[in-house]
Amino acid sequence: MRSHRENGEAGRLAAEWNQPIVSGGDRHTFEPNAAINLTNAGDFSEFVDEIRNGRQSAVLLMPHYTQPLSWRFYQNFTHVVGEYPEHPQGRRRWDERTYHANLLGEMVPIADLWKGEAPGFLKAIFATAILAAKLPLAGLLRNWTSEEIESLQLPLRNSPKWVLADDDEAPWAAPHISPRS
Repeated sequence: MRSHRENGEAGRLAAEWNQPIVSGGDRHTFEPNAAINLTNAGDFSEFVDEIRNGRQSAVLLMPHYTQPLSWRFYQNFTHVVGEYPEHPQGRRRWDERTYHANLLGEMVPIADLWKGEAPGFLKAIFATAILAAKLPLAGLLRNWTSEEIESLQLPLRNSPKWVLADDDEAPWAAPHISPRS
């Protein structure tokens, strides 16, 4: 989850050095990556070969890429602190999934450090945040966080291939993915 400006700078740097650009990053909540690589590779080794030797890379920017980054971070925060009764026992609440060192220096779930349950003020803050993300307030919050929306100045001439998800020239319509010229 990087800003449009930072991704644009990475694209310009890749173009300057004549390098393909590859999306990446770990996801730790429910939002899928907003930038994903499209490939014809059958496995990771073929994907690496496609990038390194074939010098081919097509990055698809998903529709949620255009949402304000701070709103996406807020939504991810509500996913982190949410409760999931369908998860296995010991992984349902945020304090069971978040670890901290105990007095012996052992990493244990924060839930093990409470005397009973999480402090009431934390539960209230998290519940309010989750509710605000679900109610009609979400639109207000999304607009409130929109000051950092930046123009997406891609693709650049001779730049790596960036494709918006609603692009009519999307590479999945072609028999083989290759960089735009």
